[in-house]
Amino acid sequence: MLPLRQKILKAMYIEGQAMTAKQLADRLSITPSSAKHHLQKLEEIGLVVLDHRMSINGIIASFYRTTGANVSIGHDHFDDFCGERDAFIKNMLADAYDGYKALVEKHRGRKNEGFIGDIVSGIVHLTESQANEIHKTILQFLHDNDQASMDTKPWHFVLVGYRADLSDSEGHCHE
Repeated sequence: MLPLRQKILKAMYIEGQAMTAKQLADRLSITPSSAKHHLQKLEEIGLVVLDHRMSINGIIASFYRTTGANVSIGHDHFDDFCGERDAFIKNMLADAYDGYKALVEKHRGRKNEGFIGDIVSGIVHLTESQANEIHKTILQFLHDNDQASMDTKPWHFVLVGYRADLSDSEGHCHE
């Protein structure tokens, strides 16, 4: 997926409610026509949907929302797009880490702000059934909380889980 489309989706997830192409364009410093084009492409693949239309100063504005669809990177495929998937995942992880690092640096030394984020790593021992259950539970939890409300704030999550005993320390695609 194009990086700009990734940014559009991220902006929509952070907002947590339907947005217009103009609102996205203003947020991302792009033209409204570019935002509209990319929203239409995202709609074609089922990641956003037209939520409603509203007249604003005599102009009919289309509001789009995310669908909450789960996107599989296709880790189980070995094809010509393996490198692109690897690059996408690395960018996604780097974006999450960069945002976390900026937050930590901005708030370093401040007291009593409450929980603002963390990075946790470790090994857990699960049966196949438990691994499937935790994956299903996490996906459902993220889906159940993907819309904003008056008392919520957007949190960026990147959760990585894999069979540690099956990993290749090189991290490359293999046939």
